[in-house]
Amino acid sequence: MSKKLFITVLCLTWFLFTGYPALAAEQIYIVKPGDSLWLISQAHGTTVEELKRANRLTSDNLAIGQKLVLASPPVTSRNAIRPTSPAVNSTSSISWIIPQATTPQESQANTTQQDSQPVPQVSSVELVDWFTSGKYMFKSGEHFTVTDCGTGKQLTLKVLSAGNHCDIEPATAADTKIMQDLFGQWTWSPRPVIIHKNGKNIAGSLSGQPHDIDTTPDNGVNGHFDLYLHNSKPHGSGVSQSYVQEHLATVAKAAGN
Repeated sequence: MSKKLFITVLCLTWFLFTGYPALAAEQIYIVKPGDSLWLISQAHGTTVEELKRANRLTSDNLAIGQKLVLASPPVTSRNAIRPTSPAVNSTSSISWIIPQATTPQESQANTTQQDSQPVPQVSSVELVDWFTSGKYMFKSGEHFTVTDCGTGKQLTLKVLSAGNHCDIEPATAADTKIMQDLFGQWTWSPRPVIIHKNGKNIAGSLSGQPHDIDTTPDNGVNGHFDLYLHNSKPHGSGVSQSYVQEHLATVAKAAGN
C-alpha cells in the first residue's frame, strides 16, 4: 500500500470513529399562510429565539413566501413555552412547561424589574368552550394575566366585556408596551396565548388591533382588543370569516393541536 493511500485510509478511519462533525446542509423553510415562528419552531425541533438568531430577525412578524434558515441547532430558551408529553385527555388539554403565572399585581410590579424572570413549572393548558363555560369566567373590569406562547412574556389584561368573545384592554401603559413588542405593529393577525384564570391555564388567541370602545385612557393605547377562546364568535355578521378561522386555529395552536 502506498504511503498516500495509507494516510487517506487512516484519516477516513479517524473521522468515522471520533465522530467528527459533518457540515449540516442548510435547510430552508418557506413561510405559509397561518405560520408563526412559534409554530415553525415546534414543527422543526428548535425555538423562536434560535430562528430569530439564525435569520437575523428583529421581530416575530413573518411574510408569506419568506425563506427561513433551519440549519442552526436548537438552543433551549428559559422563557419560551415548551410542550412536553400530552395530557391523558389530549382533546381538551396538553402538558406544557410554562412560566409561573403571576397575579395582576405582581405582573404590574415586575414591569419595572427588567431582570426578573418567571419560574418555569409543569402545567396543563385547557381548551375551554367559550359559550359553555368560558364567557362566565370573565367579569367586566377585572384583571387577569396571559402568557405569550412564542416568547414566554406575560402581561396583564382588563376585561371590557364578554359577549361572543372577550374584549380586553391592556391594564397599564407597561402592558401596552409589551403588546407592541409582541406584535411589532398593530395588526388583526392574532398570537397564541395562555390565559391564567381561576386556577386554570386556558388556550386563547389575542389579536393586536386596537379598535372602538376605550375605558382605560391611561394605558397608552386608544381602543380595545379581541381575545378568543375555543368556539368564540365575532360580535356581528360583517366580520370576515377568515379572521374568525384564524383566531380558532390560533387557539388550537395554543392548546398544542
